[in-house]
Amino acid sequence: MTEHVHDENCNHDHDHEIPMVTITLEDDTDVNCIVVDVFEFKGKEYIALLPEEDSEMDEEILLFHYSEDGEFIDLQEIEDENEFNAVSEHFQDIFEKGLELEEEQE
Repeated sequence: MTEHVHDENCNHDHDHEIPMVTITLEDDTDVNCIVVDVFEFKGKEYIALLPEEDSEMDEEILLFHYSEDGEFIDLQEIEDENEFNAVSEHFQDIFEKGLELEEEQE
């Protein structure tokens, strides 16, 4: 059985909208970000965001603690350097495995 890829060429009647969030930086600048992934690591939820291309930060993946309360999303900075490094490494592993799967399907 092949996996169906939902993209602009799948010819189904549904949206392929990219999930976005807007974050406010410490200097009160708003940055629109693409939600790359929401994932769990060591019992906590995290979110990986990619700022839009027109942002000064457009090549950085941003990682935050993530929680959801109904319609509200709460993002908290990962302040502990060791935790941030472990989460970053875990996300990189997830991302690389996803790329390998995509290559295998092509």
